[in-house]
Amino acid sequence: MTKLETSMHEHVAGRTLTHFPNDTPSSETYTKAIEYRFNAQGFRCDNDCDRLDPHTANMYLGCSNTMGIGVNLHETWCQHVNDRVGGTMLNMGQAGGAAETCYRLAAHWIPMVRPRAVYMLSPPATRREFWMSNTDVEIIGPRSTIPKHMVSEQEIQINRERVVAAINSVCASHSTPFHYVYLHPIIKDWDQMPDVGRDGQHPGPKTHKAIAKHFK
Repeated sequence: MTKLETSMHEHVAGRTLTHFPNDTPSSETYTKAIEYRFNAQGFRCDNDCDRLDPHTANMYLGCSNTMGIGVNLHETWCQHVNDRVGGTMLNMGQAGGAAETCYRLAAHWIPMVRPRAVYMLSPPATRREFWMSNTDVEIIGPRSTIPKHMVSEQEIQINRERVVAAINSVCASHSTPFHYVYLHPIIKDWDQMPDVGRDGQHPGPKTHKAIAKHFK
């Protein structure tokens, strides 16, 4: 049963893996030892969400680029930002997640964790999370799988902006600073990422470090 606060990776909660979709042995482009450590709630971090003192952790939201597919946790943009600002790093990135995924996690966990600050790197704007029933959630995207009346660029961008505004509102209601970076124009300016992770698709260590610089 899916609940609003449930990680998409709850099935590996409390486990440490050496590979994680899309980072499988068959997709490796180079050899590297990587650990995917998941806390009791199924998030890739070393601290359980229900054991943090208020105002001690920074919350990081996003998709697989935030979770850090293809790199170690200490190489993620989240850790680079956290090293700069201090506090405990709470990585809630969801591989395959959408902006709506970030919102439902934020709406539940921000009042409970009371983070020092929230940092969000945008998931692909063409990806959407839909609740098919009261307990069944499904990620749809890109445009080819989204219902036709929802595929225009205007609709996609308006949805991205309203979800980000909703997360910002949750943060504001708890006096929590919110920092947001839209990744698409950054990658477009780069032409290509500085490097890629072990899976050959996601950002590599150099790219994560470059992304972190966009969080002022």
